[in-house]
Amino acid sequence: MTKEWMSPGGPFSDRKKKSKRWVWLAIISIVIVAAVGFYIFRQPHKQQEADYLAAVAENDYAEVMRQYNEVRELAFGTSGPTSEREKNLALVQEIELAIAEKIHEITAKMSSGAVITAEEEQILSVTGTVSTEIMTTFISEQAANYLTGEIPADSFIKQLNMLQPIERLQPIIKTYADSITELERARPAITAAEENLLEQEWVKAYQLWDDLLAEESA
Repeated sequence: MTKEWMSPGGPFSDRKKKSKRWVWLAIISIVIVAAVGFYIFRQPHKQQEADYLAAVAENDYAEVMRQYNEVRELAFGTSGPTSEREKNLALVQEIELAIAEKIHEITAKMSSGAVITAEEEQILSVTGTVSTEIMTTFISEQAANYLTGEIPADSFIKQLNMLQPIERLQPIIKTYADSITELERARPAITAAEENLLEQEWVKAYQLWDDLLAEESA
């Protein structure tokens, strides 16, 4: 009687091989799907980054802000994986830095006494969400420079006039513009107080500041 041939490993070895093959196929499929999914999920982020950089290069800050708001919504939303929200948050911060760099470029131009262009005025207008704090600080610093005599009154007024058309800055502009007379009257005392500080005459400087504060509160 002829013995029936049996594959090495016993009668179930072929079945085991097939099972292993299906396991590997399943694993490979999962890996491929995950890789493709990551690639697809990653592409919008890369595209957004490229788009915002192109908008910055073209000085199209209305488009920069549109993308900023879009990415910010994704970064602070509750949908999507945490890793993707973190990537969007990093992109939000990157866009904010790019906007801040442009705003500081404009304020440096103003500090030098130059007049900003209509395009620069528009940039200040459309970037309000990001630039308001920078501009508020700039105006306050320029007011301080005016009070200490580092810039003349006409230069400070010129800066206020340049920024006056920007609606979101109008309240702070009006506050300083309405106070020009009082600020001008206070300048000699402030200059004297600054000189006393430089000479380490602390009591005299304090007395001058105290007198100014008393006048303001009277």
